[in-house]
Amino acid sequence: TVFLPDFPLEGLPGMGDVRSVYDELAADLVAADSAEPWRFLLMAGIGFDAEVGAHLAPRLKRHLGKGAYVLGSLAQLARHRPRRFLVRVDGAAMQPASLVVARAHFYGGRFVLAPEARLDEKRLHVVVFPDPSRLAALRYLAAVVTGTLPRQRDVAVRAAAEIEFAGPAGAPIQVDGDVRAHLPARIRFAATPVDLIA
Repeated sequence: TVFLPDFPLEGLPGMGDVRSVYDELAADLVAADSAEPWRFLLMAGIGFDAEVGAHLAPRLKRHLGKGAYVLGSLAQLARHRPRRFLVRVDGAAMQPASLVVARAHFYGGRFVLAPEARLDEKRLHVVVFPDPSRLAALRYLAAVVTGTLPRQRDVAVRAAAEIEFAGPAGAPIQVDGDVRAHLPARIRFAATPVDLIA
């Protein structure tokens, strides 16, 4: 079961539209450490935001809500260590520092990572952050918050059908804001319908 977010879903005016469209458009994350696929509506990612989620205490999230992710991001910047991941996007290998697979253009509320991503289209979009340095992580974070990510010349956004997170094994994967699985894993569109609860 997938629960809908509490902010507007772009291009979909009513719940009836949501149910009819998303019966076929959920995405699966198939991970080696999960007995069943995790389904997501908005995003899945590795790298900086996944590390933030991995270190956030549930109690802190309950008390502070989105504010917990702000504190978590600052703490992650402090403990940041450069790392790259082995990823294949439609078979093409790359080694990003962070990568987000977007189903929608909204990220973390009203921030935008992939402007062309829409929930009513059967396409995934990958947002690739290549530089593993702490300074780059700060720059990327600031760009997301200020809406200037498109000006970051090293950040790439592209459509994709299948994404494989190959390594390093055990690294966390955030799924719609929470860590739900670990590498290795593969993302593709779901083969079967998904139940939605508003």
